[in-house]
Amino acid sequence: MFKPFAFIFFILIMVWCGAILITTSAQERMNRACIPIDYTGKASSAAMLLINDDWSVSTQQIFEKWSYGCKFVIWRLFYEDTWNAMSTKDRSQAVREQAQELGTPQQTQTPSSEPAQEQARRIHRN
Repeated sequence: MFKPFAFIFFILIMVWCGAILITTSAQERMNRACIPIDYTGKASSAAMLLINDDWSVSTQQIFEKWSYGCKFVIWRLFYEDTWNAMSTKDRSQAVREQAQELGTPQQTQTPSSEPAQEQARRIHRN
């Protein structure tokens, strides 16, 4: 038996998953993954606004916390290890390793990072 609502729901879920995976930006992926919470929060806040202004504000705050929680969980699951590795290693070394994994040519030293490192050393000495 054909269920049109289930089929439409399935198509919407597939489009949502495709929208998440099609971008290369980590921030944009987190935003797109949590978009159902954002839209539900907007709809709930609008509905509560019809009843009471204070309820609308508190509903909006609750959904903002949920949206933050969603993005935080995604960040912890997928991006925290990479961020920790980048922050504990020398950043240029991590970039070289990543370039070698991808098979792309890289420079031995980025021209903009050397003066910044020297400046940081001079400031630290003083």
